[in-house]
Amino acid sequence: MLDDEMAMAALYDAWAQAGLSGTAHSIGDLADRATRRDVAACIRLGAICAALMPFVSDPRGRIPSEAGVTHELQLYLLRQAYTYDPIDGIFDDPATRATEIAMRTQKFDPRPAYRRVRKRKSKPN
Repeated sequence: MLDDEMAMAALYDAWAQAGLSGTAHSIGDLADRATRRDVAACIRLGAICAALMPFVSDPRGRIPSEAGVTHELQLYLLRQAYTYDPIDGIFDDPATRATEIAMRTQKFDPRPAYRRVRKRKSKPN
C-alpha cells in the first residue's frame, strides 16, 4: 500500500492531523526495518499506527460509491446539509441535485455522505 498514491495521500493527511514529527515518507523505511525484526522499528511503527488510528478510515466499512464521495466533497466544501421534501419524497437541495446530474443517477440519498462529513468534522484535529 505504500506504493499506492491514494493510500499515501490518506497517510499524509492522517500524519498531519496526528501531529507526528518527521515525515510520512520515513514510514516505508520503518516498515522495511520492522519486517527484518528490528525491535526499535517495531516499537516505533506500533506507536505511529496507534497515533494514526483515529485519523484513518476503517477499511471494514462499506466502500462509498463515486456519487457518494463526490457528494461528500460538495458537502464539505459548501458546508451545507441536505433538505428533504416529505411530500414528494425527494432530497431537493442544490448539492443533491448537482450530484444526481453529474453522476447521472436518480433519487440519490445524501445521508451517508452527510454522516461521513459530520464524523470527519467531529474528530479532534
